[in-house]
Amino acid sequence: MNKEYYGTICWNGYGGEGDGSETTIADSIESLLGGIEMSLVNHKNKDPFFECASIESNPLDDNRIEITDIIELNLKARRTSGK
Repeated sequence: MNKEYYGTICWNGYGGEGDGSETTIADSIESLLGGIEMSLVNHKNKDPFFECASIESNPLDDNRIEITDIIELNLKARRTSGK
């Protein structure tokens, strides 16, 4: 079964905008990191933040692997290195 990588960014409602979120679904960690970074840039006026990430083989069951800490570390490393 194929694995899918999920990563979610969120923002709190400011200036009349409501709370919101956007989830990136990717087929690899590299694609997930790129998608999360793109979402953060696309929503920068809403002060977004990275919320969570996981690997799932079937989104209809609870069999998922939590990778939030790994993705958070990678995002920080990429910001530091200028990628």
